[in-house]
Amino acid sequence: MKTRFFIHIKREDVNEMEHLLKTTLQPVTPRSEYARKLRYRLLDHSVPTVEIYPKGRIHAAILIVVGILSGLILLLTNGRAIISILSSLGILNYFKRQSELKRHTILHNI
Repeated sequence: MKTRFFIHIKREDVNEMEHLLKTTLQPVTPRSEYARKLRYRLLDHSVPTVEIYPKGRIHAAILIVVGILSGLILLLTNGRAIISILSSLGILNYFKRQSELKRHTILHNI
């Protein structure tokens, strides 16, 4: 199956769309200070392009704390699921009876 990347549009439709966009959208001029700073940052190669703000450390700390908490919740949930599966299979009841028998024999031997 052949994929079409280009759509053929009539010239009249393009002209109509351009006119609609010109009448609907208002032209915007950037503030001179913004344009000056942008030009300086683009032309000056000594300034790093990524700026590190102090709040980045706070975000990283929050991310670490949330990661640890979600890991703990995951472990607790998995533990409860394993206990539920073992109890539904009767394995936990077997171990419970074995420990009660040991306790019972120890108490009677005293």
